[in-house]
Amino acid sequence: MYLGKLNLKPVYWLLGLILAVILLWELPKPWHAASLSTNPKVLHVLNRVSFGPRPGDIERVKSMGVDAYIQSQLSPESIPEPPPLRKQLNDLETLELNPVEVWKAYAPPQGKKKQQLSQQQRKQAQKRSQI
Repeated sequence: MYLGKLNLKPVYWLLGLILAVILLWELPKPWHAASLSTNPKVLHVLNRVSFGPRPGDIERVKSMGVDAYIQSQLSPESIPEPPPLRKQLNDLETLELNPVEVWKAYAPPQGKKKQQLSQQQRKQAQKRSQI
């Protein structure tokens, strides 16, 4: 049976796409090569104890040792805070307040203020229900 002239262009595109996917799949992956060149125990510890390796973490763990790194992660007071963060935390007044003082300063509204808020909320709810 003769179908006439077949348009093979889409077939060639599909074959080319499949070939490209196969070739890209087989290319060496940089993250895989990096993990093979490092100690698997170091990578395992960084993935389990922290949020994964950041730039410089692998070298730091190798230099200090896995056990020392785990101990440093278990005692966060031994990890120095960055100076900009320390400055921002020093500016916060609430860090020096005890829980009672925090409650007095930042407690939710009580009494009349609470009633006024609830009345306003009821009015807003009524307006919304009328729409």
